[in-house]
Amino acid sequence: MPDGPRPNGPNYDDDFYAWTQYQAEVLRGLPTSDNRYDREHVAEEIEDLGKSELHTVESQITRASMGTRARLRNWRCGIMGSMMPPRRCRQPAPTPSNRS
Repeated sequence: MPDGPRPNGPNYDDDFYAWTQYQAEVLRGLPTSDNRYDREHVAEEIEDLGKSELHTVESQITRASMGTRARLRNWRCGIMGSMMPPRRCRQPAPTPSNRS
């Protein structure tokens, strides 16, 4: 188990991703005497659900960050437009393909 044994592992409400990864690991480590369920696939589905949720959150943060940067640039161009070279105010909004 990561970072040594934990009696209950990560808390579901505190860190869903860590909880899913821990639960999948615990499930894989259980004795295999009762093999009526597809343990490996159940563990994999739990693990993948956590990864999917993490990706969704990362994507939302990236989109929010890009929108904030675009609004800040538009505000700067509107307030300080006379002080900035016109070409800086006409730059396209950052997208995943053109941001640095």
